[in-house]
Amino acid sequence: MPAIFCLTKLRSLKLIRESGIEPIVSAYQISQLAQLTRLDITGLDVGSSIFSLTNLVELDIFGPLPWNGWTDGALPKLEKLIFACQFCPVLASNVLSKLENLSQVWIYSFRNETNGSIFETLAALTQLTDLNLHFSSGEDMRQLQQVTLLTNLLCLELSYDLQLCPCDYILEGILPRVRYLNLDISEFSEETCRELKRRLHMSRKIRLRQVRSRRGGTVTSNPPRIIEL
Repeated sequence: MPAIFCLTKLRSLKLIRESGIEPIVSAYQISQLAQLTRLDITGLDVGSSIFSLTNLVELDIFGPLPWNGWTDGALPKLEKLIFACQFCPVLASNVLSKLENLSQVWIYSFRNETNGSIFETLAALTQLTDLNLHFSSGEDMRQLQQVTLLTNLLCLELSYDLQLCPCDYILEGILPRVRYLNLDISEFSEETCRELKRRLHMSRKIRLRQVRSRRGGTVTSNPPRIIEL
């Protein structure tokens, strides 16, 4: 057994499996670190042992998790969750609404087929104030109309590469508490910027970054155009 799993009072752990290298960590071993409050894991399958980590406050995971076992009250102290859908699609499903204490959620490579009502799922998280949602290249953006459900948000970051004006889904009077808005989008105008500022007049900072194209999930462009209001 790796010596690290004898450190049963460990509070923070980062594990990365390099591509092509066999893992030296077995799934069951992670469950022995029941005092962990922060876990950052890439490329490893921890299996159902994740449910033993009931003290987790932050989970940053780029690896698979089981589809079963997500009962109400799972990971009861979890407040911050970062994951990518291509590695861990289960967390983008309705399972997400069972993690009741989440206040920060960052989702990368999101696909509509994973959850056709992602904003309804997120709306069930009454403590959610910080959302970072990056859509996969070419995804249909019609779901963005439902962002209006997230009335408790203070910080919102969205990223997509289709030509969709943010004024089409950020309407006046919605998102009343948003203070920070960050959009990585394919196209916007100065008129759009002025209108967003008017609609979100309570915001302290609005940042728009122009993404020209994506290849394989990686942004490829000239230096991006950035406007901060």
